[in-house]
Amino acid sequence: MNKITYLLGAGASYGERSKSGEIIKGVPIISEFEKAIKFVIDSLINIYNGPYSNNIIKEIINKIHEELRWLADKCKEYPTIDTYAKMLYVTDRKVDYERLKRILAIFLTLEQFFVPRDLRYDGFIASLIDNSGALPPIDILTWNYDVQFELAYKDYLNGPKNISYLWDNLNVINKTIETDKMNANGFSITKLNGMALFIDKDDSSLMDLFSDKYDNIASRLAVFNKISKYNNLYNNTLSYSWEHNNYFMSKIAERVKETTSLIVIGYSFPYVNRDVDREILQKMTSLRKIYIQNPNASEIKESIEATLSPMQTKNIEFVFKDKNLSQFFIPPEL
Repeated sequence: MNKITYLLGAGASYGERSKSGEIIKGVPIISEFEKAIKFVIDSLINIYNGPYSNNIIKEIINKIHEELRWLADKCKEYPTIDTYAKMLYVTDRKVDYERLKRILAIFLTLEQFFVPRDLRYDGFIASLIDNSGALPPIDILTWNYDVQFELAYKDYLNGPKNISYLWDNLNVINKTIETDKMNANGFSITKLNGMALFIDKDDSSLMDLFSDKYDNIASRLAVFNKISKYNNLYNNTLSYSWEHNNYFMSKIAERVKETTSLIVIGYSFPYVNRDVDREILQKMTSLRKIYIQNPNASEIKESIEATLSPMQTKNIEFVFKDKNLSQFFIPPEL
């Protein structure tokens, strides 16, 4: 019996770019953060100068603008923003580390308000979902903080459109949110780095800024202002790979152990994630085939081989899918 697992990286939410490099759809990859932050700032300035602005909104935008400029400056100072994050973590600069994760989550959330989603998720869901609304028993492991899959999936559901309801239906396992009630079988998404969202510490409720409860940007900005002003009252659900969680990793190991085919989409296996990647892939003791959907598939193969056990390397067939990137690859064995 075939067991299919997907492993997604930032390229899986890449979407579309104009000839000049402008993000038309999707989420920026890390090398685009500085440019994307400028776009978000410009979008906020348009709201600031818009007809429905008021003194409260202007004050909130000024504060968010200040934080985004700080984030953009750090993107300039370091090779990547993740480099800066690792430095803060290992030097135990907790205040700056939490500030960085907080404004990263706010930035990525705002970016998804202002930019349409990557439509490949829509095509993927439409291809897999059956007439009863069920998805096949595959596992999706994603390193991404975004809600691109959720935004595409909500149109397929009758009922609430909030993230928590979507997660229940998608059987989401999140590194930073308790998921003990999740079904052990069937379709599942695992958020390896948590999410660019926030939890209210008082009642553990998700601050779901994508729900219909917040029907305009002003109401969402007010929440960001509260999170920034009273950050001790909210938990950031974004997490880096070096923030290890043994219980979470054990849940992943249980789900992927029978994987026979792995589909890697838009993921380059960066060294900073290698310990986690190695722990996950080496638990796939039945793995026989790895598909790599990436324009640089041959280079990615070398990085994958560095995470596998010697026995796995001998027995696994690699298949490159480096031509047609307009839709997520679905293997013939599914």
